[in-house]
Amino acid sequence: MSIPASRVDIGESIKILCELPGCEKQNLKLDYDKDTLIVRAKKPAPVISDEATFHEDDRKYGTLERRFRIGKVDPSTIRAGYKDGVLTICCARTYESGGIGIDIE
Repeated sequence: MSIPASRVDIGESIKILCELPGCEKQNLKLDYDKDTLIVRAKKPAPVISDEATFHEDDRKYGTLERRFRIGKVDPSTIRAGYKDGVLTICCARTYESGGIGIDIE
Protein backbone atom coordinates (compact mmCIF):
# COMPACT_ATOMS: atom_id res chain seq x y z
CA MET A 1 0.00 0.00 0.00
CA SER A 2 1.24 3.47 -0.84
CA ILE A 3 1.59 6.51 1.40
CA PRO A 4 -0.05 9.78 0.25
CA ALA A 5 2.70 12.38 -0.16
CA SER A 6 3.79 15.68 -1.67
CA ARG A 7 7.30 16.46 -2.93
CA VAL A 8 8.57 19.99 -3.41
CA ASP A 9 11.94 20.83 -4.98
CA ILE A 10 13.30 24.28 -4.11
CA GLY A 11 16.64 24.92 -5.82
CA GLU A 12 19.08 22.41 -4.34
CA SER A 13 16.66 21.44 -1.52
CA ILE A 14 13.98 18.76 -1.44
CA LYS A 15 11.01 18.66 0.94
CA ILE A 16 8.69 15.66 1.20
CA LEU A 17 5.51 15.52 3.27
CA CYS A 18 3.93 12.10 3.94
CA GLU A 19 0.46 11.68 5.45
CA LEU A 20 0.54 8.94 8.09
CA PRO A 21 -2.35 9.63 10.50
CA GLY A 22 -2.71 7.00 13.19
CA CYS A 23 0.91 5.80 12.92
CA GLU A 24 3.16 5.88 15.95
CA LYS A 25 6.64 7.36 15.43
CA GLN A 26 8.29 4.12 16.54
CA ASN A 27 6.51 2.33 13.65
CA LEU A 28 8.12 4.56 11.01
CA LYS A 29 11.36 3.80 9.19
CA LEU A 30 13.24 6.04 6.80
CA ASP A 31 16.21 4.99 4.66
CA TYR A 32 18.26 6.53 1.85
CA ASP A 33 19.97 4.16 -0.59
CA LYS A 34 21.88 5.41 -3.68
CA ASP A 35 19.28 7.80 -5.15
CA THR A 36 16.11 6.65 -3.41
CA LEU A 37 14.46 7.73 -0.15
CA ILE A 38 12.33 4.92 1.30
CA VAL A 39 9.54 5.56 3.83
CA ARG A 40 8.02 2.53 5.60
CA ALA A 41 5.25 2.51 8.19
CA LYS A 42 3.27 -0.08 10.10
CA LYS A 43 -0.28 1.01 10.85
CA PRO A 44 -2.30 -1.35 13.03
CA ALA A 45 -6.00 -1.81 12.34
CA PRO A 46 -8.29 -0.55 15.09
CA VAL A 47 -9.83 -3.09 17.44
CA ILE A 48 -13.51 -3.37 16.48
CA SER A 49 -16.18 -5.48 18.12
CA ASP A 50 -16.95 -8.81 16.40
CA GLU A 51 -20.57 -7.68 16.31
CA ALA A 52 -19.76 -4.61 14.21
CA THR A 53 -20.55 -4.45 10.50
CA PHE A 54 -18.54 -2.16 8.24
CA HIS A 55 -20.53 -0.18 5.68
CA GLU A 56 -17.55 1.86 4.43
CA ASP A 57 -13.85 1.54 5.15
CA ASP A 58 -11.41 3.52 3.01
CA ARG A 59 -8.65 3.62 5.61
CA LYS A 60 -5.36 1.78 5.02
CA TYR A 61 -3.77 -0.58 7.56
CA GLY A 62 -0.80 -2.88 7.64
CA THR A 63 2.59 -2.21 6.08
CA LEU A 64 2.80 0.95 4.00
CA GLU A 65 5.73 1.98 1.81
CA ARG A 66 6.63 4.82 -0.52
CA ARG A 67 9.83 5.33 -2.55
CA PHE A 68 11.07 8.67 -3.82
CA ARG A 69 13.80 8.83 -6.47
CA ILE A 70 15.48 12.03 -5.37
CA GLY A 71 18.90 11.64 -6.96
CA LYS A 72 22.18 12.12 -5.14
CA VAL A 73 21.85 14.02 -1.88
CA ASP A 74 24.16 14.80 1.02
CA PRO A 75 23.05 12.24 3.67
CA SER A 76 24.22 14.54 6.49
CA THR A 77 21.54 17.06 5.42
CA ILE A 78 18.60 14.63 5.63
CA ARG A 79 16.27 15.67 8.44
CA ALA A 80 12.94 14.10 9.34
CA GLY A 81 10.26 15.09 11.83
CA TYR A 82 6.85 13.63 12.66
CA LYS A 83 4.03 15.75 14.02
CA ASP A 84 0.24 15.53 13.83
CA GLY A 85 0.34 12.53 11.48
CA VAL A 86 2.64 14.18 8.93
CA LEU A 87 6.20 13.01 8.32
CA THR A 88 8.30 15.90 6.96
CA ILE A 89 11.63 15.11 5.29
CA CYS A 90 14.10 17.76 4.10
CA CYS A 91 17.50 17.34 2.42
CA ALA A 92 20.03 18.94 0.07
CA ARG A 93 21.16 17.52 -3.29
CA THR A 94 24.56 16.56 -4.72
CA TYR A 95 26.54 13.94 -2.89
CA GLU A 96 28.10 10.59 -3.81
CA SER A 97 27.39 7.95 -1.16
CA GLY A 98 26.08 4.50 -0.31
CA GLY A 99 22.96 3.77 1.76
CA ILE A 100 22.29 4.98 5.30
CA GLY A 101 19.47 4.89 7.88
CA ILE A 102 17.90 8.20 9.05
CA ASP A 103 16.56 8.98 12.53
CA ILE A 104 13.09 10.53 12.82
CA GLU A 105 12.97 13.35 15.35
